Amino acid sequence: ILCDQASGNTPAFGYIDTPSNNQFVDGFFEVFGWAFDFQSVLRVEVDVDGQVIGNAVYGLSRPDVPLQDPRVRSQFVGFSYIADTTKLSDSEHELVIYVVDRSNVRSEIGRRKFVVDNNVGTHQ
Repeated sequence: ILCDQASGNTPAFGYIDTPSNNQFVDGFFEVFGWAFDFQSVLRVEVDVDGQVIGNAVYGLSRPDVPLQDPRVRSQFVGFSYIADTTKLSDSEHELVIYVVDRSNVRSEIGRRKFVVDNNVGTHQ
């Protein structure tokens, strides 16, 4: 466990359920997962290739999470973001999910590589 000794602020944690690592995506796809912060989550930022492209909807019901991780005190820890791949090049990209807590401390909770291929005819 990492801890900011000056403020006692522990980093957020969570998991990216989708996309899976190296998943091929096209059109609109959902970035989905969960996040928790002991200081409470202010926002969940979705970053692609080093640029925040938006904030995920946070507070979705995930009753599975506190059952699997006793540190999580609520089932309303899910997040979702609909990404538009038509604004990205047809190539590999890096997704990073950040949580910003109520003290404006930003923590990375995970990262994934994904591949945009909007030329769906090549998938057949």
